[in-house]
Amino acid sequence: MSQAPGQGGVASVTLKVDGQPVTVERGRTIFQAAEKLGKTPPHFCYHRDLSIPANCRMCLCEIKDNPKLQTSCSTVAAEGMEVAFESPRVREAVAGVLEFEFKNHPLDCPVCDQVGECKLQQYYMEVGLYESELETPKILKDKVKSLGKITLDAERCVLCSRCVRFGNEVTGTDDFVIVNRGDHAEIATFDDRPITNPYSLNYADICPVGALTSTDFRFQRRVYYLEPVATVCPECSNGCSIFADRSLNQVYRYRPRVNPEVNRSWMCDEGRLSYRGLNTSAGRIERPLVRKDGQLRPATWESSLALVADWLGGGNGGGGGRIAALAHPRLTNEDLFVLRELVAGAGGGAIEFRLRGCHLTFDAREDQLLRKLDKNSNTRGAIEILLEGERGAALGSVEKREKDPAAAFLERLAAQGARVLFVFRWDAGELGPAGLRAVEKADFVVFVGPWEPEYSDRCDVLLPATRSAEREGTVTNFAGRVQVIREVLPRYGIALDPWVILDRIGRARGLEIGGDSPAETFDRLAGRVTAFRGLCWDELGSTGAWLGGVGGNGKGAAPGPGGGGPADSGPGGGKGAA
Repeated sequence: MSQAPGQGGVASVTLKVDGQPVTVERGRTIFQAAEKLGKTPPHFCYHRDLSIPANCRMCLCEIKDNPKLQTSCSTVAAEGMEVAFESPRVREAVAGVLEFEFKNHPLDCPVCDQVGECKLQQYYMEVGLYESELETPKILKDKVKSLGKITLDAERCVLCSRCVRFGNEVTGTDDFVIVNRGDHAEIATFDDRPITNPYSLNYADICPVGALTSTDFRFQRRVYYLEPVATVCPECSNGCSIFADRSLNQVYRYRPRVNPEVNRSWMCDEGRLSYRGLNTSAGRIERPLVRKDGQLRPATWESSLALVADWLGGGNGGGGGRIAALAHPRLTNEDLFVLRELVAGAGGGAIEFRLRGCHLTFDAREDQLLRKLDKNSNTRGAIEILLEGERGAALGSVEKREKDPAAAFLERLAAQGARVLFVFRWDAGELGPAGLRAVEKADFVVFVGPWEPEYSDRCDVLLPATRSAEREGTVTNFAGRVQVIREVLPRYGIALDPWVILDRIGRARGLEIGGDSPAETFDRLAGRVTAFRGLCWDELGSTGAWLGGVGGNGKGAAPGPGGGGPADSGPGGGKGAA
């Protein structure tokens, strides 16, 4: 075996796959070598983040000087190997395996929710196309059994055992087992009990056929009508990479997107089902509102932003100073940066975002897999940008972190007041009594957010902002991984991104803070904020990049036994993708 160093100094081997040379790290399998060449062998049981049982026999290959066909998923690549996937012998063997898989499979494709993502259909068209010679009657099994968030159709199962391994190796819940023997074997839960673990919908992703489907997504939309958008889940500080599948300006589902540094191939049910809130516009602020004669009245963006800029400059009969902002840890890095620079450029002021103790829980686990106690997507980014001078203490052990700085901040605002107070997204319950008193005490209150707050009667200006699914930007997860969020839905009405709103206010005061796009604004941020130095929007890619000083050690990733490799759940098909 060659000891020649590969990328990063790792020993590598070189082999030929269907006549094409390929070099892979020592210890990689033939399957992974083929994937590096862009050839994904047919497979059911293999999954990049699960153990390798090699039981489906679909990824067979022929190795020169080896008399028997081998499973490529379990055979380690060796120096000088010559491997064939396209030989007549291999194609005949794989077609035979496929014929046995179809032996008991129901011919219900027109009504199966898996159409468009079914590996059985795909492989029949690629390596099947045979005239069946089997005349034995089919073995009938259970149809459409509800297991809670998952629906089981045992007749469609190809016994790949992915579901059994996921429950055993990833969640530790052992939800599924294979019962009975021979062609009567099938997957089942004990006593048909529903699956209740918080990662249950991953079963729908890993099932390569229509045996396990999402009860929520079942029969909602054919997958070939869906357009996947690569983005980031906003529901906790882990920041899982996801696909948001949309059609006709509606989001139909979230799916995990492979990111070895963050979430591997998984995501929790809580984050997955949060897409539902994107399909309603109830309570949205439709246009800028400005208080006039005691009433909030519609205004143009130009007039409303000019009014805010005038107050920032000490206009309207008062002196400058005493600017305060209640930032939100769901704002993007760009929002937080422009806010910081605007407040500093307007004479300085105080910014607080730790209203719900997110700084204490942003890196605390809710379980041992992915979920975090902090349900905000960018607390780490807020710490790096707004607490740059205090980041050592803010990122230290929980015991050394300031316990409730927001309480003292709000009490001080409630007692002394602020000339101008910016409030971002916070609702009345999150602000609490002290926060509402601070809003009441301020001379001029500017609310920036998607939804009209319960305390709008105490605000002087309401500015409609986009939601995370309606915009582009970056967020930083608890471990320091910076990722790009993408626009999934068109922006609501005339809403603007918060950084755009703040930048326009700054420009009215002669301050040029943001750029002409989120990308340009991020690059400016990277030049001004220590932790982001060296980063560039164009280099963030699909899986993000680590903050400066944070090693790429995958410490934010979910644990798992899988061998990794380049395989990805591509944008066209989450189910069965490995």
